Amino acid sequence: MFSPSGCFSSIDCPLQEECSLLRCIFRHKPVTDDAASLREPAPKRRRLSPGPSIVRPMANHEESAQVFTGALAPAPTSFDFDNDDEMPDTKVEYSVGSLQNDRNASEARGITPAQRPISPPPVKRSERPILSRPTKKAPATQSKPQETLNPRMVQKAPANHQTRHLYLKKLHEGMVRLNNGAKISTDASTKALVLTDGELITLALDEEEKIAKENGPVYGNVIKLRMVAYNKKMTLADWKKDRQQAVEVAKVQPPVITSPSTTGSKAPLLTGLTKSEELRILPHLVATQTGLDKYGYVVSPPTAAQIQKAHEAVDKSDGWEQCDRCKARFQVFPERREDGALTSGGRCRYHHGRITYPDRNNSGGYTGAKDKTYNCCNEPVGASVGCVYADSHVFKIEDPARLANVLQFECTPENSNVVPNSAVCYDCEMGYTVYGLELIRLTAISWPNGEDLLDVLVRPLGAVLDLNSRYSGIYPRDFLAAAPYEDAKDSAAESKELRIVQSPQAARDLLFKLLCPQTPLLGHAIENDLNTTRIIHPTIVDTVLLFPHPSGLPRRRALKALAKQVLDRDIQIGHGSAGHDSREDALATGDLVRWQVGRKWKDMQREGWKFLEGELVPPTSKQNDGLKRPLPKQ
Repeated sequence: MFSPSGCFSSIDCPLQEECSLLRCIFRHKPVTDDAASLREPAPKRRRLSPGPSIVRPMANHEESAQVFTGALAPAPTSFDFDNDDEMPDTKVEYSVGSLQNDRNASEARGITPAQRPISPPPVKRSERPILSRPTKKAPATQSKPQETLNPRMVQKAPANHQTRHLYLKKLHEGMVRLNNGAKISTDASTKALVLTDGELITLALDEEEKIAKENGPVYGNVIKLRMVAYNKKMTLADWKKDRQQAVEVAKVQPPVITSPSTTGSKAPLLTGLTKSEELRILPHLVATQTGLDKYGYVVSPPTAAQIQKAHEAVDKSDGWEQCDRCKARFQVFPERREDGALTSGGRCRYHHGRITYPDRNNSGGYTGAKDKTYNCCNEPVGASVGCVYADSHVFKIEDPARLANVLQFECTPENSNVVPNSAVCYDCEMGYTVYGLELIRLTAISWPNGEDLLDVLVRPLGAVLDLNSRYSGIYPRDFLAAAPYEDAKDSAAESKELRIVQSPQAARDLLFKLLCPQTPLLGHAIENDLNTTRIIHPTIVDTVLLFPHPSGLPRRRALKALAKQVLDRDIQIGHGSAGHDSREDALATGDLVRWQVGRKWKDMQREGWKFLEGELVPPTSKQNDGLKRPLPKQ
């Protein structure tokens, strides 16, 4: 609070007697005689020394200049207390009678206590007048601010701001030239396509931003071609055609892809398409088979000679393998050793988490610790052998010939019973056996409906070393309690308990009943699932290819991270107790593909694609070729 300066002391208080402020800054009328009895006595000093009250008469001006300290005790000139025990008690109690006697005595001596007008006692809140305040008008709804000719920010700018601004101005100048030509045109249909100044700026910003995002390495070349087109080559007829196409695209409802990662809501995923229309767009996301064999995808079955060579190599190695966890060398005994052991080397000590790398800033320096650490225990790499123990070492086979030595690959057979225009999304869980990493659970759902088609446990071919329960979510009790799977229609949707099939071949045959070579098969890092089930399928949609890692293959983005970033969905949160759920992973994979279908449809709309009577019709200027999705940049 600020201290009053007396600026309003000459102005009457608006409330007068009703004012309840102890120190009002306005002027108040003098109090009446009735209120005089309520006057407060002059302020008293605390009594600091014992003895009778003495009031000395003022003899001269110097004495009158002394400060009056009250009628009870003179002002002491100095104090000298050697210790706390000699400190007098400064607490003094007064009664109303003694104060009145002292006041009378002071008046008799000619000493009049200071008087000042006082305010009446505070008025109760219920009795205070209610002062009306002017109500604030609701602010008018502000329209969206008009954008200026300033390049929009992108995540990775292909050029500096000055260069982008120069290119943007040239683009805008060309658009203004064509728009002015439409203004003076005598054709009514051409005049109807004239844009305002704000719309021209937005159009230029949109085009420059699209080129900056999609053509980063060749940004300068692409945008220069567009500048030349708008400023020199493009005619008024071409401009009119582009504007008409843009108007037609705007009439079609754009795909509404609710990404809770940006909106914060848990709304369902919407693409603006019907289920059948999504299935029509899906073939445009199918991966081409060319070049996939370099990254673990098996595109053709190994030959008999290759399998025989792998078999001989296994015999010569005498069962020696490298542990997939701790990288130690150990020996495997598929038929058990004399003492019943399946492996040598004793227990396995390892880190079950991944290696995390230190963060770097834009200048290349480290923002925190410089050491690589394991995310399971946060220990630096090389400082610890491991943080968990396993009963046995385990291994994984990646060579297609060695995989075929255990169980041969098969191509998807023709199947006339498959429903046309259908798609299947599937996921597998694997466990370690004496034959490597084998299939122990297979889940298939329909796409895009997400209905259960198949969900079974699978008895592996070799003796189990580790079910990998931390990640597979399968425990020995699940195998012991599972009933045999007798009919493919008896799925987990009818019985919550999983049924078990007796071999990986039986599980593969059940999956083949749902597929034909033309059926899109969806998955995340689908080569792992295909290799485990020993299937070669020509029509695959892999979210690893739809959401490529910035470094390119063979690096991949984890399904858990993609589901959180794109769908705002938490999956695989068992924290080592529940493990993964193949059905949950399959549903997340299917929704990620639907998200990409929505984006693909937006791009196709810009190119002129449209639906007529449920059929996808390409633009007249383009041929329907290249439906295979190319590999991401390496």
